[in-house]
Amino acid sequence: MAEAATRAHVALLAFPFGTHAAPLLALALNLATTSPSTSLFTFFSTPQSLSKLSSSITICSSKATNLRFLPLPENENYSPENLTPMAAIEAFLRGAPSAVREALGQSEPPVSCVIGDSFLVFAEEVAREIGAKWVSFWTAGPCSLAAHFYTKKIREEVKLGDNGIKDENVAGIPALSFIKLKELPEGVIRGDLSSPFPLMLLKMGEQLPQATAVILNCFEDLDPSTLSDLRANMAPCFTIGPLPPIPSPNANPGARDECLAWLDDQSKASVLYVSFGTVKALEAPEVVALAEGLENSARPFLWSMRLEQHELLPDGFDARVGQRGRVVAWAPQAQVLGHDAVGAFLTHCGWNSVLESIIGGVPMICHPFFGDQRINARTVTDLWRIGVTIEGGVLTREGVEGAVHRLMAIEEGQVLRGNVRTLMDLATQATSNEGSSTANLKALVELVVSL
Repeated sequence: MAEAATRAHVALLAFPFGTHAAPLLALALNLATTSPSTSLFTFFSTPQSLSKLSSSITICSSKATNLRFLPLPENENYSPENLTPMAAIEAFLRGAPSAVREALGQSEPPVSCVIGDSFLVFAEEVAREIGAKWVSFWTAGPCSLAAHFYTKKIREEVKLGDNGIKDENVAGIPALSFIKLKELPEGVIRGDLSSPFPLMLLKMGEQLPQATAVILNCFEDLDPSTLSDLRANMAPCFTIGPLPPIPSPNANPGARDECLAWLDDQSKASVLYVSFGTVKALEAPEVVALAEGLENSARPFLWSMRLEQHELLPDGFDARVGQRGRVVAWAPQAQVLGHDAVGAFLTHCGWNSVLESIIGGVPMICHPFFGDQRINARTVTDLWRIGVTIEGGVLTREGVEGAVHRLMAIEEGQVLRGNVRTLMDLATQATSNEGSSTANLKALVELVVSL
């Protein structure tokens, strides 16, 4: 027991919805491989979440012998049937605190630090109960974190429920002055603010100053003014990104090879890559409008779309576009965006996708749906100037054609491409041996493994 009590044990708690778990897994691997081998890291998530990550977990286990993976104790809230996505999240949030308490309370050696997804607001209380440090990991960008941190202040400036002012910009918060009120995530000023998820987001923002540290998957030069604002008002912030996604060796090797082989045959920066992530699917009229816009654009394209949606494509679409376009059920996104043939990315602006586009030096056409995606899109177009939006914010044939033309056929696109290349170089520099993210990761390791 004496040996166990002197060994650092860091528990990482995943939020098992959307794409939240993947960056935490990448963080876990980076921490484990950077820290002394005597330190232990345990990644906790639901059995279903760990199953989805199984290929990536195999990679991690082969690279870090001090990193292990354990399921949270079984709980009926983890796999509820016939629930909407939000209802499933709320069910998880009801059951997770007791499951985490049980898992951490039984851990050997005792847990000395808890790193939790910022959405898991109960992690602070659990860490305090067992005498451990609490570190919050925000998987998205600095601006969206600021929106939640300043929720109370924003609400004081806004008459809730008054839709007429939602086109105005956020007032009184310099870090968010370029963001429109209507672009704030659900739960800040819109929706049922008394429901569990908005209440969780409000508590999240309020408790961040109590954390030992806050980790962000970004780099210092990406948004220095917002980072400076956050650091002045809450816990120390460690920027340790962009965290590279962990490859899945068994993830559709045939589809991967097909996509990359087709790209090899295309001209440099000529291809539009299209993907809207894994959470939300396009409606049938949107699929048709996008298909017509791509067809009329006369540009090569690679479109990653759920297999069940392929039947929504207009009759004869594949025959008309021929070899100029490919519609696939899955694509290796990081590799696609890093390919020389890709010249633009039509995206929902999820934070992982935005970072991968920056890493690849690819400008974006933004079509956000919900959550932080709208803030990310505004940041892409107005703060960094590395992308454009579709006119009117609605997928139409003309809107798609126009956005593709702006980004891939005229001088504006060249300027935006130059801007994103600058950010790409800064991201590469940040993650180099002497870079800021590398230095921050080392400092973070010292913090989380110290007893």
